[in-house]
Amino acid sequence: MEAPATILSLTQSTLSQKIITRFGDFFVNEKNELHGTVEMTTMDTLSDHEFDLASSLGFRVLMGKIMRLELTVTGKRYTSNNIINPATNKYKLNKNQTISISAKPSSLENALKAPLTPITLAADGVLTLLTVALIPFVFLSIVLHQQK
Repeated sequence: MEAPATILSLTQSTLSQKIITRFGDFFVNEKNELHGTVEMTTMDTLSDHEFDLASSLGFRVLMGKIMRLELTVTGKRYTSNNIINPATNKYKLNKNQTISISAKPSSLENALKAPLTPITLAADGVLTLLTVALIPFVFLSIVLHQQK
């Protein structure tokens, strides 16, 4: 997924060192579309220029010079071979972030699992019956071994 332009602008500005970013939960639907939230809050040490810049990017005043911007992020989930190498990425956040991404199983995954359920139950039943049938032989073997 491509990062929103606002976030990319922030990583290139003096504001980047004065923002605390929190990622909400992200969800992926069956079409590989990603939806989530990002909340960015400025520290109270903004210069007048940084305050104006933050305002122009959509930040709203919470108290004094503390400002917040909440974004809804949407996009398409990429496969791992399309991810940019972090070492060469020119857009970096202040610190590593952990982002929770949830995905519902696709219809295909559910369709493939459905026929396996009866087969799995039948296999478990057969193993249970074999175990129960072998218990007397194991017990007899233990008793005979102890008598020697």
